[in-house]
Amino acid sequence: MWLFPLQRKSDVFATFKQFHVMAERQFQTKLKSVQTDWGGEFRNLSSFFSTIGILHRLSCPHTGEQNGFVERRHRYVVETGLTLMAQSGVPTKFWHYAFDTAVYLINRMPSRTSNNKCLDLVTNKQYVTRRVRFNEQSFPFLQTTSDLPSSTSPSYPYFSSYPSQTSPTSVDSLPTTSPITSQDTTTSSQTSARPPTSPPTHSLARDSASNLTKMAGIGNASTSRSGSRIVGDRYDFVPRSVVKSTTVRVVLSLAVTHQWPLRQLDVQIAFLRGDLKETVYLRQPQGFVDPQKPNHLCLLHKSLYGLKQAPRAWFDRLSGVLLQLGFMGSKTDPSLFIYSSKGNLMYMLVYVDDIIVTGNYPCLINHIIHKLSLIFAIQDMGSLSYFLGVEVVPRGRDLILSQRKYILDIIHKAGLTTCKSVDSPMTTTAKLALDDSPFFGDPVKYRQIVGSLQYLTLSRPDTTFAVNKVYQFMHSPTENHWSAVKRILCYLQGICNFGLLLQHHSSSVLHAYTDASSPSLYAFSDADWAGCPDDRQSTGGFAVYLGSNLISWCACKQRIVSRSSTKSEYKALADTVVELTWLEALLQELNVSMSSAPVYEKVAQIKLSVQFIKTDDQIADVFTKPLSSQRFLLLRSKLQEKNNCPESSRQIWRTGLTKQQQNTEENSNWTAVDHKSRCQTSG
Repeated sequence: MWLFPLQRKSDVFATFKQFHVMAERQFQTKLKSVQTDWGGEFRNLSSFFSTIGILHRLSCPHTGEQNGFVERRHRYVVETGLTLMAQSGVPTKFWHYAFDTAVYLINRMPSRTSNNKCLDLVTNKQYVTRRVRFNEQSFPFLQTTSDLPSSTSPSYPYFSSYPSQTSPTSVDSLPTTSPITSQDTTTSSQTSARPPTSPPTHSLARDSASNLTKMAGIGNASTSRSGSRIVGDRYDFVPRSVVKSTTVRVVLSLAVTHQWPLRQLDVQIAFLRGDLKETVYLRQPQGFVDPQKPNHLCLLHKSLYGLKQAPRAWFDRLSGVLLQLGFMGSKTDPSLFIYSSKGNLMYMLVYVDDIIVTGNYPCLINHIIHKLSLIFAIQDMGSLSYFLGVEVVPRGRDLILSQRKYILDIIHKAGLTTCKSVDSPMTTTAKLALDDSPFFGDPVKYRQIVGSLQYLTLSRPDTTFAVNKVYQFMHSPTENHWSAVKRILCYLQGICNFGLLLQHHSSSVLHAYTDASSPSLYAFSDADWAGCPDDRQSTGGFAVYLGSNLISWCACKQRIVSRSSTKSEYKALADTVVELTWLEALLQELNVSMSSAPVYEKVAQIKLSVQFIKTDDQIADVFTKPLSSQRFLLLRSKLQEKNNCPESSRQIWRTGLTKQQQNTEENSNWTAVDHKSRCQTSG
């Protein structure tokens, strides 16, 4: 990498000619192509390039991501140079010396030796995480270290994502120190930032007695500023203890199809049941201090609420018990456990301390619940009725997943309880962009409402596209964005009684192409082209059915810019194939018989075909673009959304449909795997 400071942009031509001669002489090679934007400083280069045979590639106007590599390197140089100047106190007039030094260092520093992974200096392990918080206000290597007893491993600075207010309370036998504490970014649980509550001493004493240990013996333990706890700082990754929403819908669909009982369990004080593998100490709580050993600590054997290790400890304990009872952990979803023995099937879905149990043998279910109640404080909630804010409403032999109460709470929070309902969540003329109007005055309220709507898509696929669209402007919402959010709420106001229907007669035979006589697993996929006015990225979406039950859907912006509509369609198709492959593996683990696999490795084997499907029959349109009211209502009826109030259901969800559309909605039996050029896997 080379850096050439310029006094004027017009100096680009002369500077590049000097660079061209130097590069060819030093590296004994010829330049083949140069990519720039069409800025005025580069226009004089076109004629020069044409005379010496260099290909001049131009990026699209206002599309900086096409020159993303240069943009990132330029920013890297600027940030490195400014950091050097800030640390050394050099005046700004010497900026070009700092930037030259930055380029010199960058050219000599290894950049890909660790495959873009971070090395944890404490554990000597490499972690990949999306939840990294950088503390740019503290420079620990410039600070003095404490006199804590040294251990066999070197001591490294310990960063904090919480603002430190005061120094931790010291104990007589522990030297006073002010370490920079941290919520380690390698934790697998999403703990909240609120201060932890006081430790439940009664439950702790009931589960296991804690050992009292002298403070002097744990001088290398890190002191936490949150409360009066001292926690260990070394812990590992763990599979998440929350089940995927798609897995829940698949299991519920199978249970409805086979008319299996659905039971719900709740584990009381679950995080107190985990066994700690790490060394964690607790200061003696006020009022429970041993007068003979006031300077000792409690050595914890069980986890506590507020500990970073608590979610992993609880999940390890529960999974260990289930494995002893004969369950097998799922590879596709770690929070799904499967029991299969002598024709008896049982599925257990775990969401932290909420559990759903179903199977083909009720006596076996009762036996397993009894076994668990002997180990944990299990509360049998009876038949499944309310799970994670989703109401499970029986409707004959079918089930409806409804979030009516959750919708009304969101509308009340937004102050729109008296709003008038509309037929669609987004108008066809809606063109949301970053700076399309003045900034919204209450961005916190915007983020709260949109975040709540994001969870609502768990049972409302008809709002997925609209919510995904407004979710893209969480960092800088405008008045137009808030108007789009209010329209979504007005739409939900009129159909808050709707829910996702899981039908009894749905087949669970797994193959990707079917006709009306044999419902099975099939999918619809679609994508727009350059629909985002800000970055020209496309939006893809899909809907996957198991029989007539909608079990998985998605609407998301594609990560790169597509140069043609065909390319964006194939990207959406690839996402659909990935989802179908994952569902195939999940159904295999659930012991669902398959007559054929939905996706094969090679298209050349003629087992994955692409066929055309008319736009009128494209269900996935509802996930990629705003539609007219009539078109939206017609497609919504194909998403298996029904009203859980039978008397008024036909009046509400047929509003806006023409007579011909109503007949189509009543008589059609949607069966096909698709892409907009339809992706159909034959079997």
